[in-house]
Amino acid sequence: MTTITKKNSMKKTGRWQAALLAGLVLAGSVAVPQAATAANKTQAHCGSASSTTCQLTTKANGAIHFRVTANVSRTKAMPYTVKTSSGRTLCSGTTKTGSLKICSFRYSGTVKVSVKTPYMAFPSITAY
Repeated sequence: MTTITKKNSMKKTGRWQAALLAGLVLAGSVAVPQAATAANKTQAHCGSASSTTCQLTTKANGAIHFRVTANVSRTKAMPYTVKTSSGRTLCSGTTKTGSLKICSFRYSGTVKVSVKTPYMAFPSITAY
């Protein structure tokens, strides 16, 4: 009989927690951090068909997170570089469309993210 009572009290606790969370979401206290990160996004859309390099200039403080989307297959690797305003390379590598890249470095200031894409890819870069 004790296990049944324990199960019922656990169900009631779970229901209360779910109701409380739903109330917080409706009140906006949970959605505020998501809105703050959405406000910090920087985007560059490279809509030219002949453009094979897409660039985004933004501020970074020790790290940058960015995602590249393009009209290419998901397995196609695209080379990228992250450079300072003076031209010093902070990080480089390859990325696939839709994957998140994180570069950490000892630099604070303006950085330029450049991605080389195939012809007719219509790329865009979103930095967080």
